[in-house]
Amino acid sequence: MKTGIFFATLLITFAFSGCKKDTAAPTMEQNTFTVSGWTWDSNSKLLFSDVSWSEITADVADKGMLHLYLKTTNGAWAPLPRTIMLSGTVYDYAQSQRYTFRTGNFQLIVQDDDLLQPGAPGTWTIRAVAVSGSQRIANPELDWNDYKSVQKRFNLPD
Repeated sequence: MKTGIFFATLLITFAFSGCKKDTAAPTMEQNTFTVSGWTWDSNSKLLFSDVSWSEITADVADKGMLHLYLKTTNGAWAPLPRTIMLSGTVYDYAQSQRYTFRTGNFQLIVQDDDLLQPGAPGTWTIRAVAVSGSQRIANPELDWNDYKSVQKRFNLPD
């Protein structure tokens, strides 16, 4: 009898010892940045601005995501990347406004489709939302491009 209980206990121990629970707490961080310093890259034909943010962790960069929203002139938050149409003196053209990111940093990029130097974008107000991998997985139905939806889900400020 003791042998049977011993083997049953041993079997249960081995059966559950391989189970590993994900203990990483789901996190979502947000911050607002004012960006006004732009640098022209004549090789890539674009303007860029680097912004440091410690909340872009390795988990966010590798398994999560970063969403940026640009405050527009009417006060709405527009998701990046986006393409806008502009009118030139000779012809109309498109401007791409996008970003890249890695651990600890994101880079805003502005590029015109005519590959001429864009006019200085001026000061941008950017709302950044860094989402951990577990938080991303926990919210698969959320439209991350809609700031109002993200704001409502996580009680973010206007």
